Amino acid sequence: MAAPSVYVDQVPGTYPESPFSGEFRLTPNADLAAVLGSTSAFQSFCLERYAPLTTNTTYAAFVNDESIYGGGLTAGELPGPDGGDLLSPQTAYLYAGFRNQTLLSGYDYGPNHGGSALSLQAAIWYLEGEYVVDAATDYAGFNSLTKAYIQEAMNSGWTDTNGVVVLNLTDGYKNPYQDMLAMTTPIPAPGAMLLGGLGLGVVGWLKRRRMM
Repeated sequence: MAAPSVYVDQVPGTYPESPFSGEFRLTPNADLAAVLGSTSAFQSFCLERYAPLTTNTTYAAFVNDESIYGGGLTAGELPGPDGGDLLSPQTAYLYAGFRNQTLLSGYDYGPNHGGSALSLQAAIWYLEGEYVVDAATDYAGFNSLTKAYIQEAMNSGWTDTNGVVVLNLTDGYKNPYQDMLAMTTPIPAPGAMLLGGLGLGVVGWLKRRRMM
């Protein structure tokens, strides 16, 4: 029986700032599809800012609730039971909204959607603690759409990942590569509940998250 694996290629029109930023197209093999509940290819984003990834490549894919490989645990990440970084409910909200096309802040799904892709990728990295030098400076430097995604996620009310999962990718020699987002089916629809303006409160939240 073959092990779960996924073929990774890049989506035309996303204009990633580096080889590690989404969107990416992931095509699961039958064993991974049995876990995810669908044989269809899907779009994904990276969870680690500096972990390696090569396109047009098949990786072994282990379904998990945390990032374990690649970038390593930083001061901004919550440790999971295996010492990795637990996927945050806020990141799960954004990815579910992306897959459902229900993000309140909008997303360009047209042929040249690089601006939306880079903005969402930056928001995911921020929420996952991949920007850890100075949260206030990082947040201030983001474009308006990235800030809107962060605020929407923080106001979502999500306290669980609701079927959004992490794929830990390795090569044939079990060398660790990037961790990427996926989800089980049925795809959960993000709640539209907003809790009011967030503003700079997101920075205070991130600092509290680091102290946990």
